[in-house]
Amino acid sequence: MKDKDIQPRSLDLTHWARQQARLWMLEGDRACLGRQFIKGLRYYQQALEVAEKHRLLDLQARLCRDLAYVYVHHGAADKALQVLDAAPAFHEVEPEIQIGLLVNRASALLALRDFRGSLATARKALGLIGEHYPRIEGTSSLAMVATSSALLRMAGKLERVMDLLEGGVNSERIQISVELTRPYWLPHEGFQW
Repeated sequence: MKDKDIQPRSLDLTHWARQQARLWMLEGDRACLGRQFIKGLRYYQQALEVAEKHRLLDLQARLCRDLAYVYVHHGAADKALQVLDAAPAFHEVEPEIQIGLLVNRASALLALRDFRGSLATARKALGLIGEHYPRIEGTSSLAMVATSSALLRMAGKLERVMDLLEGGVNSERIQISVELTRPYWLPHEGFQW
């Protein structure tokens, strides 16, 4: 009898936690879309804490992806990697989220001048897109094609950088810039970061 009493309360708490995390996640999206990034980061962080505490892996992975994107976008690649390292195990999240996590990791590594790691991660993301596209639910095919094209360009440029490094060019002489595109998981209309 005690187990029956405990189970509904546990389910109610998990449901409440999921709703609270989603609410803060949506507020984070709104804040970032309104170019209020510090406010957005706070909401995302609050949502992530709830998701981690209640083992809401789907929300936790999505929040790690979104937080990492904002951090990379604002020059905090090291923080982005910390967030990505805390993401749930790769096999526990859906392919769309996996791809976003990989894209953000490749961008963060590039910003930190880890060319080899960035190239390997970009290739892994491209492999995942090839494996799951067009079966990725909730993602418009055009957005995923654009992501794939951007990753192909990035990988091509990184291969040229690797050739330069192998040819003896000093890595400090190589200039890079990370130009993030609109993430495929955000709405199209009115978006501009």
